[in-house]
Amino acid sequence: MVPTDEAGENAPIEAAQSNKPQSAEVPAVIHDIHESSAEDAHARAAELRNEATRFAAMACARALRTALAEDPETIARFVDDAMRACGRFAQVSVRLNPEDAAAFHPRRDLDVTADAMLERGQVVVETDGGSVAATLDERAMLLARAVADA
Repeated sequence: MVPTDEAGENAPIEAAQSNKPQSAEVPAVIHDIHESSAEDAHARAAELRNEATRFAAMACARALRTALAEDPETIARFVDDAMRACGRFAQVSVRLNPEDAAAFHPRRDLDVTADAMLERGQVVVETDGGSVAATLDERAMLLARAVADA
C-alpha cells in the first residue's frame, strides 16, 4: 500500500525513499542531543558531588562531637582555629557553651564568657575588628568542602 495524502493521491515519503541522509539536519539534532546529554551529566555529577559532600559533613560533624565529648582539649583547638582566622587584635573575647567554657583552659589570657544560647562546640571570637563564629556543623561542612575541592 502506498501512502496517500488527504486528497487520496500518492504521497511518497521522501526521506524513506531516498538513501541520502539529511546531512544538514541530522548532525544538528545529534549535536543538540549530545549537548543536552553532556549538560544533564554535568548537572547530575554536580548534584551527586553536593550530596556526597553533605554526607561527608554529617559524618565529620559526628566525629567532631565525639572528639569534643571525649577530649576537653578539642574546644581549645576550635578556639585557636577561630582566633587564627581573626588575626591579631588588642581586644579579644570568646563566647562558648557553658559546658565547653567549664572545660576550656585558655593557653593565653582571654576573656571567656559562657553563653547558654550557644550549642556545644560552637565558638564565637569577638575582636575590636569583627568576629568569627562557627557551629560544629558549619566547621564540618567547611572541612568536607575543603576535601571535596582538593
